[in-house]
Amino acid sequence: MVVTIVVEVFTEWLVETLYGIPIRFGAIALLNRGPGTEALLFIAARVLSFAAVTAWVLHRNGERWRSLGRWGFTPRMLALGFVPLIASFPIFISEIDNFVRALDVPAGLDDLDLAPELGRLVDASWLGLFLAVVIAPVTEEVLFRGLILRGLLGRWKPWAAVLISALLFAIMHFNPAQAPVALVLGLVLGWLYVRTRSLGLCMIGHALNNASAYLPFDPPLPINNYNYVPPGDAGFFHPWWFDGIGLALFGFGIWLIHRHAPPPEPWRVHAPPPPPLPAMPPLLAGHPDSVCTPGQLANRSSQMSAELARVITSLAQRARAASLVLATAPRAKKDAALEKLAVLIDASRSQLLQANQRDLLSPEAMALPAATRDRLTLDEQRLGQLAASVREVIALPDPVGELLSETTRPNGLRIRKVRVPIGVIGIIYEARPNVTVDCAILCLKSGNASILRGGKECFHTNVALADLIRAALTAAEPPADAAQLVRLMVERFMRVFDADLRQAAEKRGLSARQAVSLASLVEKETARSEERPLVAAVYTNRLRLGMPLQCDPTVIYALQLAGRYTGNIRKGDLSFDSPYNTYRYPGLPPGPIAAPGKGSLEAAVNPGDVDFLYFVSRNDGSHEFARSLAEHNRNVQKHQVQFFRDRRAGKANGPRD
Repeated sequence: MVVTIVVEVFTEWLVETLYGIPIRFGAIALLNRGPGTEALLFIAARVLSFAAVTAWVLHRNGERWRSLGRWGFTPRMLALGFVPLIASFPIFISEIDNFVRALDVPAGLDDLDLAPELGRLVDASWLGLFLAVVIAPVTEEVLFRGLILRGLLGRWKPWAAVLISALLFAIMHFNPAQAPVALVLGLVLGWLYVRTRSLGLCMIGHALNNASAYLPFDPPLPINNYNYVPPGDAGFFHPWWFDGIGLALFGFGIWLIHRHAPPPEPWRVHAPPPPPLPAMPPLLAGHPDSVCTPGQLANRSSQMSAELARVITSLAQRARAASLVLATAPRAKKDAALEKLAVLIDASRSQLLQANQRDLLSPEAMALPAATRDRLTLDEQRLGQLAASVREVIALPDPVGELLSETTRPNGLRIRKVRVPIGVIGIIYEARPNVTVDCAILCLKSGNASILRGGKECFHTNVALADLIRAALTAAEPPADAAQLVRLMVERFMRVFDADLRQAAEKRGLSARQAVSLASLVEKETARSEERPLVAAVYTNRLRLGMPLQCDPTVIYALQLAGRYTGNIRKGDLSFDSPYNTYRYPGLPPGPIAAPGKGSLEAAVNPGDVDFLYFVSRNDGSHEFARSLAEHNRNVQKHQVQFFRDRRAGKANGPRD
């Protein structure tokens, strides 16, 4: 707020200076200084300072303008709640003025007006109305609700945050005459922002309050000390029944807003302590705890079925066996395989282009941005460049066995540092078919076996290229398993997400990517088959109501992509700027965060017929679901707060989720 004041004062001075330059030199003789001109200068200064400060704060926090709050609101009945509220304000202002007069201040609140020049600006023709009803509500609501209150809500309890922001809102007016109304209005708008998170609704209420000052309305009958000054010793205050009308109007407005506003959502989310990180598995295949053991893979998690575990294990074992032969293969054999691959690429251009065209016509590829789609596309020129890149690798020296350094110990022992192959290299990459060839030939040249996993958007192109690589390896005698493409996973997914599931997704208005993204959230949230339709229903209901999904696994995934996940979600992580963060960005994430199984896919396109909006872990693998925030908060207190409080005290013995 201090920064805003400083910037606004500086901007007013700057605008005044720029305004005075042409007049000083006689360039503009028609611009006379008056209330209209002052209002125009004040509007320009306020808009410029507001835009500069808000942009600076958002940039400093890594946020966007839409982070300030929603523009829309539902139901529309909420706006009507301001009518009785604002109608009660003149009664209270008049009574406060009477109280000040009772303290021997003859002019009442007029003597406490520290900014009378602002009143003259507001009364300046249509510019004053524009300043009061448009500029002031927009700038002040963005500052006090979108920036200050939102920031306080992330650290304090809602009632304290609303009170502090309302006090600052009243102080910012620099006018004790306006402070009571500004304080009450700040409290109401702050409470409304907490309930609805709608900045647009707060602006409407603020604008209606300011516009009411321009409506000349008095009750038709005389009311003592309101529109009529009684003679003699009639007192300083209104009749009790008139103040009662004001209280009734105010109470009715608050009730109307409370009745129709959605239940408040928690601003501060405390993630439960995470389970301890598993120990790093050993690297040697065949060890009882090795990830290469089929039995271990089959029991790792629900994300990977036993069938996929067997597929990956078989690929890894064959690649490992091939790497042992390839590590000692002479350069001539490796170069012969590479030369054969270059010849096959030149000879198979028509088949490769047909496979690539099949990928380009898929729905997934059609939905890609133009730049990504261009990287997916192959043509005659690019195929020629692909074959040329293979021949460039052939010309490179063989790195295997290269002597890097050699030292001789005093006892005559010679120590050499020599380049040796790594063994098996697994590579996951996006929809770029040229990467399939680049990775395979570089691994082959350096004596390493490779397992390649390309994007599903270029599945058919990658399969065609992998067949050429395998044919080249077979013809030149290096092991054919030296370069393998993980194609069975994609083929299996296409079988699981069959036509029936795709049709069910279309009936719900979900594309294939959206359905799989929703299923991935279900997959990460629960491993229990009976709960998957309920979890899917929670997210489906939230999407329908426009509520943020607030899915913790999306935050974990976003942090993992950035290399910042440490095994625990902290409060600051919930505002991490990533399109996958569903606490910050509405709707589904841009893509799946895991590989969903058939059960999660079925739940995503056929969610349960329930109206749940919340769920919380019971710490035993199951969850408790709730329809309202109040019910959800009780469940959180029971299953999370109290559980971990007892756990720290040594009373909880149950397993953790």
